[in-house]
Order: sequence, then C-alpha cells, then structure tokens
Amino acid sequence: MIKQYAAWGRALLLGFVFSGAVQASTYTAFQLDASNVDAVPRSGPDAIAGRGDWWLSDGRLCAAVSDVDHDSGIVAGGGTLIDFGFCDRADDQWSYSNLLTGLAKEKAIRAQRIESSARKSRAEVVVRGEEAGLRQTIRYVLDRKDLDALSMWIDVERVAPGRPVRMSGLLTLYPHRSLSPFTLSTSNSAYSLGFDHPYIDRHNVFSLVAGMMPADWSVLVGSHVAKEPLSYGVQLASAYLTDTEGVDHALPTFLIALPEYSMHGWMTRPLWWGSEKPGMWQMMQSQLMDLKVGERMVVHFRVVPGKQADVAAITDKLYQGAVLEGSVNAAPVALALFNEQGHPVSHRRITEPGRFSLRLPKGLQRVSLTARSPWGETLTQTHNLSDGPDMGALQFTQRSELRLPRGETMKLTFHGLDGTPSPRIGAGLLDFRENGLPVAHSLVSQTVSLAGIDSDPESVFLPPGKYEVFASRGLEYDVSRTQIVVRPGEVSSLTIEPPARVYESEWASADFHVHAEGSFDSSLPLLEQLRSFAAQDADIMVLTEHNRIVDGQAVLADSGLQERIHLVTGSELTGMARTETVPTSIGHSNIFPVAERSDLFAGGVPRVEDRRLHSLIAETRYRYPEALFQLNHPRSTDSLDDDLAFFGHLSQGSVFEPSLPLKHSRNRSLLETGPEGFRDIDFDAMEIFNGDKVVAYREIRRDWLALLNQGYPIRATGNSDSHELAEPIGIPRNYLDVPKRGPGRNDKAVVDAVRRGALYLTSGPLLSITQDGESIIGANLQGAEQQITIRIDAAPWVAVEDLNIYVNGRLRHTRKVSAGDVYSETIHLRRDSVVVVEVMGPATPVYGKLLPGLEPIALANPIYVDVDGDGRWQPPGI
Repeated sequence: MIKQYAAWGRALLLGFVFSGAVQASTYTAFQLDASNVDAVPRSGPDAIAGRGDWWLSDGRLCAAVSDVDHDSGIVAGGGTLIDFGFCDRADDQWSYSNLLTGLAKEKAIRAQRIESSARKSRAEVVVRGEEAGLRQTIRYVLDRKDLDALSMWIDVERVAPGRPVRMSGLLTLYPHRSLSPFTLSTSNSAYSLGFDHPYIDRHNVFSLVAGMMPADWSVLVGSHVAKEPLSYGVQLASAYLTDTEGVDHALPTFLIALPEYSMHGWMTRPLWWGSEKPGMWQMMQSQLMDLKVGERMVVHFRVVPGKQADVAAITDKLYQGAVLEGSVNAAPVALALFNEQGHPVSHRRITEPGRFSLRLPKGLQRVSLTARSPWGETLTQTHNLSDGPDMGALQFTQRSELRLPRGETMKLTFHGLDGTPSPRIGAGLLDFRENGLPVAHSLVSQTVSLAGIDSDPESVFLPPGKYEVFASRGLEYDVSRTQIVVRPGEVSSLTIEPPARVYESEWASADFHVHAEGSFDSSLPLLEQLRSFAAQDADIMVLTEHNRIVDGQAVLADSGLQERIHLVTGSELTGMARTETVPTSIGHSNIFPVAERSDLFAGGVPRVEDRRLHSLIAETRYRYPEALFQLNHPRSTDSLDDDLAFFGHLSQGSVFEPSLPLKHSRNRSLLETGPEGFRDIDFDAMEIFNGDKVVAYREIRRDWLALLNQGYPIRATGNSDSHELAEPIGIPRNYLDVPKRGPGRNDKAVVDAVRRGALYLTSGPLLSITQDGESIIGANLQGAEQQITIRIDAAPWVAVEDLNIYVNGRLRHTRKVSAGDVYSETIHLRRDSVVVVEVMGPATPVYGKLLPGLEPIALANPIYVDVDGDGRWQPPGI
C-alpha cells in the first residue's frame, strides 16, 4: 500500500509540474516509465517518446532523448533528440538529428548508456558511447542562462588508437520538406542563402564541396497548416579542438542544406591553409586529419524553437537591432526581408490582415521587402531605416479567389491554359528553391480534394489566368471538365458536373501504404489524406507511418467519413542504418493490422535496425500473429537512398538475381534460417507497384514471377505510398474480395483476402477473371486444360490495349483488347503451373493530366493449377 501511495503521489506531482501553470524555474530530467509517462506532455505530430526514453524540461520547453535501444534516424540505437517543443502546446515537429562522427552513418558511435540530472537552474541528459578508440559524450541541456534554447554539447575524445576521424557532423532529417531549411550566416550575410539553395549532387564530391557554406544557422520552418505552428533554429555555436597541452583551437565549420536534410559539419583539426568558405583545397587537407590520443573535439549546438511557421519566429529572438513595422491589407501573405546587398535576412508569414513587425540585425541602414500572395500578386518595397522603423502600408489589389462546390465528392485538378502556368496550390509562400527552381513539399499540388463534408475547403486562391479544371473520383468514375477564367481582384464560383459512375466493383478497393504527418518525411495532416482518399472513392486505407504505430481512428471519427473509409492501423518498418549485421539495411516493409501502445516508444513499433529481415519477421509473427508482412518497393530508381530497396542489396550487399534459383550464392541469403525459424524470404506480400514507379514495376514483376515459380506464394500488391498531396492517394490500389460497406469490411476480412490471394492491383483497368461464373483470382485449380473468362473494364479516360497471360513466369498469350469486352482463353498445360493475368495500356492525355508519371496497369494474383490432380502442387522452378 505504501508503494501504491508513493506512485500516486509521484503521478500527481508530475501532473502539476507539467501543467500549464508551471513556472519556468522548474527543471526536471528523468527516464520515462509506467509511473510517469502519461504525466508528461508528449504531443504533436512527430512526438514518439515513450517508456524508457529520457525527458528533460524547464517547465516551458520540453524535450525527449531516445533510450539506447530505441532506433532513431539513420543510425542504429538511440541517444538522439526525438521530440522538442513547448510544454503547453501539442507542437512537436522534430524528426531526427543524428551525430555522425566520421561523417558517415556506418561510422556513427552508438549510445551505450544514458543518465540524467537536474538541479534548480539546469536539467540535462547525458549520452555516452565508445568505440574505435573514440569516447563520445553528448549532453542535452536546458539551463536558465539560455532560456530560449536546448543546448547540445558534443565531446569526442581519442582514448586509444583507432580508425581516423577527419570530419564529423550533425545531420537533421526532414525528407519531402517536412521542415523547410533557411540558411543563415550571422558573420557574413553573403553566405545567407535563405530558401534559395544550390543544387547539390550527393554523389559528386565537387558538388558537395561547392554546397558547403560557412553559415552557422539553419532555420527549419514547420508546417503552415499544423494546429500548433512551430519552427526550429539550429545553430552551430562553437567547435574547437583541445590538444594534449590543454590549448583550444577553433575548428573550421560548414553547413550543407538540402530539401531532404541538413548537415552542420566540422573538420577535426584547424586548417593549415584556410579560407572562409571550404573548398577542394580545404577538403584535401581534411583527409590528413585525425585526433591524437588525449585530444578532444568539443562542439556546441543550440536548438531554439519558435511559435510560428516562419523564420521570424527564430530571428526575432536572434537579432538585436531595430524592429521594422508596417501593415498589410490582405492575408494569407508572406514577407521576405533582404539587406542592402540583397541577402536574405528573415521571413514572416501573415495569417490575418493588420500590423506586422520584424526584428532586424544591428547595423542595417536599408532593407527591401518582398510580399508574396497565393493569388500570384507580389509587392516589393524598400525602406531606409533613417526614416524611422515604420515602412507604411502594403496594399494588395488583385486578390482573386475561386469558391468551390459544396456537398460534393470529387477531386479537382487545375491545369493552366494559353500561357497560364499550372498552379501550386498550398505552396506555403516560402519561395523555396533549388538551383532556381521551385521545390515542392507535402502540401503542394495542382489539386483540391472534396469529400462532401463540412471541413472541405470553401475556396482556393489562384493567380489570374485561364485554367482547365478536371473533376474526377477514382477509377470507377468518368471525368468531367470545364474551363474557367480567373480575373484579378474578383471572387468567382466554380461550376462543374460531379463525376458520373461508370462501373461499380463488388470488391472493395484498398491502399496498403499511406503516410501522413506522423511520418518524419511528411507534414500532410491525416484529415487531408482521408479527404483525398474519399475523393478517390477508395474504401480501405492502411496508415503506415515510418517506424511508429499511429492509430488514426479519432481523426477518422471527427471527419465524418467512418462509414465510407475503413482505416487499418499499420506501420512501415524502415531500415536506414548500416551495421556489421546488415551492411546495407533491411529495406522497408509494412505490417498491418497492429495496435498502437501510446505509452511505448513510437507507439510500440518493433525494433528495426541492426537485425536481419528474418529476425524482424519472427518478432512480428510473435507480437502480431494475425498481421500481414509486406515487403515494400524492393527495387528503386531513387538515388537518394540506396538502402530502401531490399532486392538491390539483400541486406548483405548482394543484388537479387531472378534468373538464378534461390539456392544460388547470389540469392542464398534469402533462405538462411534465423534462430527463431524464419527466413528473409518469409514475407506474405510484395509491393509490385509503388506510386508512379512504372520502370521499377517491370523489374519487380520479374522478381515476383521468379519467386512464384520456386514455390513461394507471395501476394502481389500495388499502393500509392502517398506522402504528399501531389502523390495521388489510392492509385495504384488493390481490389480484394471484401465487401465495400458494412460489418463484413473489417481487418480480418482484409487479411483473409490477401492470404487467399483474392486481389489484384491496378492503376486503371478493372478486372474480372472467372471460371463457371466464379472468381478464380488466387484460386487453386485442377486439370491440364483450363478455360478462363477475362472481363476488362475501364473508365473512358483509361485506355487498355494489351492482355498478357504469363504461365510459369513466361509470356504465353498476348492479344489486343478493349475496355468493356469479355475474352475467353483456353490454356493447355503439361505440368503444375502458375498463371498470371496482366492488362496494360497507354496513358491518354486526360490520364496523364490526372495521374502524371503513371500508366494503366492491372496485375492479378496467381492462379495455381494442379495439372495431374494429385493434390500436391509442384513449383515449376526457374
């Protein structure tokens, strides 16, 4: 009983400590466990901390560091800052920041132990690790002496001979521009790039060196549609080498900023021949550097949060000069501020008309300001500060707005006509560029989705011009279109016919691979994904956030779409680390359905890194015996991350060769049995078609057919892998033998249909494959002669042209086909066989405008034929 009272008292105390009334002087640091995890404010789109992780707070700022066994980012293990924001707001948008001692993820020093301490004016979490003769300590500190920031003190000491360390860096990850980097130099504004970044070829050392800037700040701007907007300023405040005599030497530093990640880096020793900006000569010197035994590098970072999704949320705290003031008569608009030399200084997002202010650096005499609007009107104004701090009024006069239909379900796609550019709806007004060209993020598209619900957008801003508007509703509907003219300063209404249904499948449609703001590489709210899913008339959505489990049922219920959409909880198990066990990661895989545990790290997701795929499969089989394990995008043409495609490396650096049997040395690792009795090949399904990856589809189809021939009944799926509005959700999709509505549409029915192989994937054509009036997709048949009936349907905007029938991995029959027709095929077989039906067609002009990059493809799961009828199907082999 005494222990019980003690636990209650501790929970009550923590609840008070982290309440909104807490004083800024309350410094705490501790490890989260069952008694306290629900008493701390773990909230925000990217919040993943749970039991075992380490918490620190000053009562105003709250942060979490992952425990040693909690994989966080591109390296194995923890010790990483995973959550950071204001304690009184659900605002965490921090993804991962990994320390790369040696500037490569395979060289990162893993955390081995973590401890915490707190006193009246300071709280800290200390992470320690040691390997290859290097002892590394990271201190995460909240201190009354620096109230605006979380400090990261990095200490790397050479304690024994080991591998050389020439350069190091802190990598902050934000793919798909889930955060938008603004590069800022406080010492020389010529190196302040703002949002206008050069293109950097990550595989070219000359390009990388050219992109290195001697800038000390990276301001990471968060989502402008988040319920609680936030930005982060990351400053490399100092870096120095302490030699064996105890003398400190300043180290050369640099910043590389890309749309997917930023790297604050430093060299191990001072340069013998230096320059302000690193170049090839400096890089050549770095290759001769290393720490001597007894020397250490000490690096100080500051991470400053701000309560707006703009740069000024950080620079208003950083700058110490005058405050520039003015007013604006319209919103939403964004203000970009430049100094006399035209170098970027700050950026303010305006959400309501009225007064604005921007803090300036000391010493500025003259500034220029560019105000951008989503309706295409841009204002530019210069101001001499000698005339006072008020630059007057900014007057927009061309605000053009298009009111949208209400109560209808459709996806609207806008294309510019007669010289009008196609719009970038939802761009956020940062004017983020790479090599002078706009770079999209999760919220940018040419489309608006309407689900016929109250939360649908009522209007959209468009620049003046002429547009063609398409209204679509997925693959079972025709497309309507109209042309509109948007005039400056006018509010008009869009009138367009709702799409008409032309086909109704008896099977439900499903997308087994969908992301939203819970993934580190997306800022797209789940509500927007649900709205888009409904606008595509899709039925079953599997939410698969990267390396976390998120239950979206509450958002679905609030949306009013729960009768139309069945939401399945899943996770994408995302291998990113390189270790001795898995030199090239384990790729990406989905598991579903699973259940979120909100008290556990990342919702209770299994540990992913530093283990073979068979080990991960074994754990998921034990923890979620009813769940499906789907290998995602096993081939890829994306050069950004070579590790994401499992068949490109098989975790061991060997490319899968489908022309060779699995027992061949090239492929043998797939058959190696782990101690739990599972193999890397023991996944249930394989994502044959991912998004618009048509070239990869053809490669993966060959892989899949080779596996079928060798007796592995792996189910084929096709999914959108949508992270952003520009990536159409629900296409490709799967049609599976599950009711479209009612109680029969449930998680168990989805799993059963996939396990039976009763599904086909499609990006347009609609299939029915029957024998004696019954569907035989995924069926087991007997007999040497099989007559099958194939019906092909498609919406008028989807072209079909070729029907292909594969027998034992080889193309046996092909013919030209048309939508709406029925075809009868007689197949003569000499041995047990596997039969696969595929339909393909070219992209029509309308198809290309609605689904750019895609082509109409449908692929059915295999029909197995036991030719001799002995009840034992024998794989034909390679």
